[in-house]
Amino acid sequence: MKGNPAVWRVFNHGKKEIQMQNLVRNIRSFIADESGATAIEYGLLAALIAVVIIAGASALGTNINSQFQTIADCIKTPATCSTTTPTP
Repeated sequence: MKGNPAVWRVFNHGKKEIQMQNLVRNIRSFIADESGATAIEYGLLAALIAVVIIAGASALGTNINSQFQTIADCIKTPATCSTTTPTP
C-alpha cells in the first residue's frame, strides 16, 4: 500500500463501520421479517384441521359401521328386526 498509513487506517476503520452497520441492518431486517412465522402458522393450522377431520371421520365411520351391521343382521334374520324406523 502506498500513501500515508494513518489515512489507510481511517479508510479501513470506515469500511469496518459500514460493514457493521450493514450487519446490524440485516439482523434487524431478519428479526422484523415474519414470513417464516406465517408459514409455520399456516402449517400448524393445516395440521389442526387434519386432526379434526380424522377425528370426525373416525367417529362417523364407527356410527356408519354400526348401522350397516344392524342392516346386515336384519337381512340375515328378518324376524329379529323391528319394523319401526331406528333413530339416528
